[in-house]
Amino acid sequence: KREWAKARLREEGSSLAQVARDLGVTPSTVTHALSGRHRSPMIIEAIAARIGATPDEIMPPSKGEANPNKSAGEA
Repeated sequence: KREWAKARLREEGSSLAQVARDLGVTPSTVTHALSGRHRSPMIIEAIAARIGATPDEIMPPSKGEANPNKSAGEA
Protein backbone atom coordinates (compact mmCIF):
# COMPACT_ATOMS: atom_id res chain seq x y z
CA LYS A 1 0.00 0.00 0.00
CA ARG A 2 2.82 2.40 0.76
CA GLU A 3 4.21 2.34 -2.77
CA TRP A 4 0.71 2.72 -4.22
CA ALA A 5 0.08 5.81 -2.09
CA LYS A 6 3.47 7.30 -3.01
CA ALA A 7 2.82 6.68 -6.70
CA ARG A 8 -0.62 8.32 -6.46
CA LEU A 9 0.91 11.34 -4.72
CA ARG A 10 3.40 11.70 -7.58
CA GLU A 11 0.55 11.45 -10.11
CA GLU A 12 -1.19 14.29 -8.25
CA GLY A 13 1.99 16.40 -8.31
CA SER A 14 2.73 15.93 -4.63
CA SER A 15 5.06 13.88 -2.43
CA LEU A 16 5.50 12.64 1.11
CA ALA A 17 7.88 15.55 1.69
CA GLN A 18 5.18 18.02 0.57
CA VAL A 19 2.65 16.40 2.90
CA ALA A 20 5.18 16.77 5.73
CA ARG A 21 5.77 20.44 4.94
CA ASP A 22 2.06 21.17 4.76
CA LEU A 23 1.40 19.45 8.10
CA GLY A 24 4.45 20.89 9.84
CA VAL A 25 6.00 17.51 10.60
CA THR A 26 9.21 15.84 9.50
CA PRO A 27 9.31 13.68 6.37
CA SER A 28 10.31 10.71 8.53
CA THR A 29 7.12 11.16 10.58
CA VAL A 30 5.05 10.90 7.40
CA THR A 31 7.05 7.87 6.23
CA HIS A 32 6.58 6.15 9.61
CA ALA A 33 2.84 6.85 9.57
CA LEU A 34 2.50 5.43 6.07
CA SER A 35 4.51 2.33 6.95
CA GLY A 36 2.44 1.71 10.08
CA ARG A 37 5.34 2.25 12.49
CA HIS A 38 3.59 5.33 13.90
CA ARG A 39 -0.19 5.81 14.11
CA SER A 40 -1.28 9.20 12.85
CA PRO A 41 -4.82 9.62 11.57
CA MET A 42 -3.99 13.24 10.68
CA ILE A 43 -1.23 12.17 8.29
CA ILE A 44 -3.15 9.25 6.78
CA GLU A 45 -6.19 11.49 6.26
CA ALA A 46 -4.05 14.16 4.58
CA ILE A 47 -2.53 11.63 2.18
CA ALA A 48 -5.95 10.10 1.48
CA ALA A 49 -7.44 13.50 0.69
CA ARG A 50 -4.65 14.30 -1.77
CA ILE A 51 -5.03 11.05 -3.71
CA GLY A 52 -8.80 10.70 -3.60
CA ALA A 53 -8.80 7.66 -1.35
CA THR A 54 -10.16 6.82 2.07
CA PRO A 55 -7.87 6.45 5.07
CA ASP A 56 -8.83 2.76 5.26
CA GLU A 57 -7.61 2.21 1.70
CA ILE A 58 -4.21 3.49 2.73
CA MET A 59 -3.94 2.01 6.21
CA PRO A 60 -6.56 -0.64 6.90
CA PRO A 61 -7.08 -1.47 10.58
CA SER A 62 -5.58 -4.72 11.83
CA LYS A 63 -7.95 -7.57 12.70
CA GLY A 64 -9.46 -7.10 16.12
CA GLU A 65 -8.16 -3.55 16.38
CA ALA A 66 -10.23 -0.42 16.70
CA ASN A 67 -9.88 1.64 13.52
CA PRO A 68 -6.79 3.84 14.10
CA ASN A 69 -7.78 6.03 11.16
CA LYS A 70 -10.91 7.32 12.87
CA SER A 71 -10.62 10.54 14.78
CA ALA A 72 -11.77 10.56 18.37
CA GLY A 73 -15.55 10.78 18.52
CA GLU A 74 -16.13 9.32 15.05
CA ALA A 75 -18.45 6.35 14.73
